[in-house]
Amino acid sequence: MNKYRNKHKGERCFIICNGPSLTTSDLAQLKDEITFGTNRIYLASFVPTYYAIEDHLVMEDNAAEIDALDCVKFVPDDLAEHLTRHAEYVNMRYEYSEGLPEFSKNLDVEVFSGGTVTYFCLQLAYWMGFSEVYLIGLDHSYVIPDGAEEVSHNIYLSNGSDPNHFDAEYFGNGKRFHTPNTKRMEKAYRKAKAAFRGRVIANASRKTKLNVFKKVSFDDLFTAS
Repeated sequence: MNKYRNKHKGERCFIICNGPSLTTSDLAQLKDEITFGTNRIYLASFVPTYYAIEDHLVMEDNAAEIDALDCVKFVPDDLAEHLTRHAEYVNMRYEYSEGLPEFSKNLDVEVFSGGTVTYFCLQLAYWMGFSEVYLIGLDHSYVIPDGAEEVSHNIYLSNGSDPNHFDAEYFGNGKRFHTPNTKRMEKAYRKAKAAFRGRVIANASRKTKLNVFKKVSFDDLFTAS
């Protein structure tokens, strides 16, 4: 990971989350920006600059599609067995006890899971030196879809459309997903906000229930260009 340290020092980036507020027109505005995409972002026919994943269910159910993505991919080393093409592997710590997760400032050593891949992206963005990070599509609002079947603790199998993401097939019929833990996510986001002191994390999502980060207008970020 050392080759990515401060690679983009002083630049801005966009972390693309996958909520229903994400639109193809917004993605079109990001064609010349440095972007982080996650999980099934390819359903929007968008290839980000960087891609990240940490959820083993998403990887197991979509490995071939993820493997085919033509971009730099950051993947926890415990998911390496699912890919054949090159990826950058990191030591991911999945610990949520009191005081955790921490915010890693040394990705050569480890990165922490915060219950959302967005937290992984924020640690990547910090490591790469970005001074401005803008989040889009971070609706931070979830429901268990009608008809979803709990197959084990905290794991559901979808039997219909997905109301929680930009595409109804994201966790559509036959896909497995974890129950989102928004309190855990917010704890992690507050750790990121503290770590980024002196830099910017702003929420440019068109709809959001997350109040940890300053909210800004997505369109205003492009008015000067």
